[in-house]
Amino acid sequence: MEDLFNIGKVGNDTSEKLMLLNEKIMRYGIVLTQKQAELIVSAEREHISEMERIVFGEAASVGIVKKFARSSFADESNFAETAAELVGIFYTIKEETDDGISDSELIEMMFDCFENMCGGSLEMLSGRGVEAICDAVRSGKELPESANDFSADFRWSDVYDD
Repeated sequence: MEDLFNIGKVGNDTSEKLMLLNEKIMRYGIVLTQKQAELIVSAEREHISEMERIVFGEAASVGIVKKFARSSFADESNFAETAAELVGIFYTIKEETDDGISDSELIEMMFDCFENMCGGSLEMLSGRGVEAICDAVRSGKELPESANDFSADFRWSDVYDD
């Protein structure tokens, strides 16, 4: 049954596409090794399987790597792990919004949130960022412009446990 949920383009061809992206993303100081590409693909397969999703078209990881390599917070030393976490956040939002947004639009929203509201924090993106994006998708409203606009009662202590 697990193979049913991995239908689509999440496989060896995805790993190859990620490796081909090196030509484009190296200008941002990011280069993926084969092992790192496989880590990202493995994370995507895991999330697809856990959420019992069927994927058609290009794997989200390709778009995520392409977009987030440009981030002012991108760091080659942990980019593959960051991309793998971003893939999980992507599929969480897809589930929470009942696929109410296209993959490319979601990647754009995630990037905007990561860069502008979350200051490059995956922890913040996976918490308040997911909430903000899901609310924006459900309501048709724009994302807040900064972390201060998440809500009137926003506190960093809500994001980071002491």
